[in-house]
Amino acid sequence: MIEFLRENASNVAPDLRLTLMQALILLRNRDFIEATELLPLIFELLEIQDKTLRALMCTHIINDIRKRNTSGGNKNNFNKKVQALLFSMIRQEDSEMRAKKSLDVVVELYRRRIWTDGATVNTIAAGCTSKHTKIMVTALNFFLGIESKMADDDDETAVDTNALEVKEHRHSRKTLSRAHRTERQTKWKEKKIRDLDNKAPQALFPALQLLNDPQGLAEGLFRKLRGSNERFEVKLLAMNMVSRLIGSHQLLLLSFYSFTQRYLTSHQKHVTQVLSYLVQASHPLVPPSDMVPVIKTIANNFIADRCPEEVIAVGINGVREILSRIPSILTEPDMDDFVQDISLYAHNKNKSVTMAGRSFVNLIREEYPALLKRKERGKDHVKDAKPLAYGQSHVSTGVEGADLLEAYERGELELSDESGDEEDGFVECEEEGEDVEGEEEEEGEEGEAPELVPVSANGSAEDRQGRKRPRIDAVRILGAEDFARIERLKAEFKVGGKRRGGDYRTGVSKSDLDDGFAPSDLDAYHVNRRKNMEERMATVLQGREKFMMKSHAGGLTNTEKRRTKNQAMVKHGRAVREKISKSSKQVVKGARRNSKGKVKILMKHDKKKRRRT
Repeated sequence: MIEFLRENASNVAPDLRLTLMQALILLRNRDFIEATELLPLIFELLEIQDKTLRALMCTHIINDIRKRNTSGGNKNNFNKKVQALLFSMIRQEDSEMRAKKSLDVVVELYRRRIWTDGATVNTIAAGCTSKHTKIMVTALNFFLGIESKMADDDDETAVDTNALEVKEHRHSRKTLSRAHRTERQTKWKEKKIRDLDNKAPQALFPALQLLNDPQGLAEGLFRKLRGSNERFEVKLLAMNMVSRLIGSHQLLLLSFYSFTQRYLTSHQKHVTQVLSYLVQASHPLVPPSDMVPVIKTIANNFIADRCPEEVIAVGINGVREILSRIPSILTEPDMDDFVQDISLYAHNKNKSVTMAGRSFVNLIREEYPALLKRKERGKDHVKDAKPLAYGQSHVSTGVEGADLLEAYERGELELSDESGDEEDGFVECEEEGEDVEGEEEEEGEEGEAPELVPVSANGSAEDRQGRKRPRIDAVRILGAEDFARIERLKAEFKVGGKRRGGDYRTGVSKSDLDDGFAPSDLDAYHVNRRKNMEERMATVLQGREKFMMKSHAGGLTNTEKRRTKNQAMVKHGRAVREKISKSSKQVVKGARRNSKGKVKILMKHDKKKRRRT
């Protein structure tokens, strides 16, 4: 059959061709033929214009690979052979249909968590720079949305605990068969719950993190984007992919920022998406000198009095997001005038512009308050706050967040769910049950106890001898409670906290660079316009529709009701008794009278009823 289909597949009837392929699939499911014998034939038959046959073959490939990977056996050898065939088809540019269907199969296998290794991801990445548009779009959509699709699949396949309830029919009569059925349902429920509890969570890295050469992929895709004549929607996909690669791996592709400037106009189609892609591509390793022209272009085209209020709000939000990811831009020359001009929009009469302007001012207060006017800085700003210059990095000299814990124990910070009345004195740490290496040698032979440093809520930065107070993580061993309190302090003071004194300032909350930036985060605040009388009445009438009486659909006729009546209800009726009491002559006479071609006369009310047969 394989040789017959290989030689005469395009000449035989579609039904016969489909039947032969179904027979081969059945032989493959019974392990009479190997996958390496059937797959080459399937790839050849993909060129035939038969949608039903293509769907059957692609479904078989997915189910066959899933079956071999979920069951026992040597699946590694099987995967190597099948992956070699599929990956070679994707990388070949001679046949678009074979490459497209092979790519669809690999993407579906990744979505079902069957092939999630780096080789699969890098093979799909090869399709991002394909000369065929359909293959390129499929590969780009994979990297941009596969995680959300897999999360949706997990939510759909999650077993609801309410669906596992066993109906024991406590109100009805008990029978032996019903008791056995209830017992089987109870065992099935216990097995399902046990399987869910024993199922280990499968860790899955984002597909973008499994790429071997993200810099090469970004450069190749951007090179194709610059010389592309595709639709604008396809260009947006490519721009989104390049920006995600730059932001996720912190790549340097400086020509991308100048390329996006041509689309930064208020009348450009999908300009909010272009702005979000520009924000995605912003990270601290980008030179601030290359980003200054970009934010000034946004300011000139969006943040101007001639622009509508929604456009101004979008422009301010875009500049704020870029500055929050690259704070070193604020250290460039002539940025004080730029910041002060935008801060004036915090007092605009439009609410959306005012909210965008205030959020911009709050960012500058935390990053570089010296750029603002004195009245705009706020009373709680840190005078010496200044972003790090380009190339500088903050190096941790101890436990991250230990300064938060120290400020909390001194009484400078408060947690919202605690009263804060900490008692003075020594802090005791719980014994972890593990000895520190070299601890006994440091104590010496005399067994002297180490000197304890008291932590007082009223203590200052220096002790009574004038020496600088050591860090809290250098004084004592932090326990589990201390680390838990540090995490709570980080979570609370990431947004803002209460302070009793001193100049303590927490870091600015940065969004995760691995996640995409939603264009809706740049949209302006929309004020709900008051509806007029006609619109309110339309809403009221629309809400009344579900309370209206439904039109009568028509019930069953008496003839139909008699036809479905229980035999115990009919056997004592008058019609049955008369039929039984009839003689043979009366039966023959009635049959002759009814067979003379008389037409049954329907009454008027019977004609209106909907007949059911």
